Amino acid sequence: MRKRYAEKHEDIERIITVGTETIIEEVNVLMTILSEFTKFARLPEMRPGETDLNKLIENCINLFKGHENIKFELSLDRDIPLIYIDKILFNQVITNLIQNAVDAVNETGKITAKTELINGNTVRISIIDNGTGIKEEYINRIFEPGRSYKPSGTGLGLSIVEMIVLEHSGKVYCNSEYGKGTEFVVEIPVVKNH
Repeated sequence: MRKRYAEKHEDIERIITVGTETIIEEVNVLMTILSEFTKFARLPEMRPGETDLNKLIENCINLFKGHENIKFELSLDRDIPLIYIDKILFNQVITNLIQNAVDAVNETGKITAKTELINGNTVRISIIDNGTGIKEEYINRIFEPGRSYKPSGTGLGLSIVEMIVLEHSGKVYCNSEYGKGTEFVVEIPVVKNH
């Protein structure tokens, strides 16, 4: 822009307008990345408490109900007891996984959220979409920081999800078939004594 201005370019107004719009857009992207890196580098101190997981998932799904062309289904195991988790951090896990599913179906499709109690001591959460799926060569690397297969992604969302789940002594993994859809699974222990 400075060079064109110095040259007294005849289209300088458009050049400055387009140039400043690009700068603002890139600064916003950098601010998002910085915010994600800050979250990634230092999770808030865990504050676990007894939580109704099914209610938490229902609330997260309700945040996305504005997507009119996406069908949301809930399949919740009502035998799951109150579990001992950090509600705020786990809300971030579920919200992030649902957002990924929304992106994968590209605003039109079906997303299912399931919970089930396994052997009385583990809770399994599944977020399933019928979107684009993930290519096989990417599956083992999706939780690595900086890995994003979305144009607008920072590559930190799933890394943060994994960190939070590990902090809860759980595990997270992904099953996907390219072109058919994806399932993210979170398993966390039911803590009876705390």
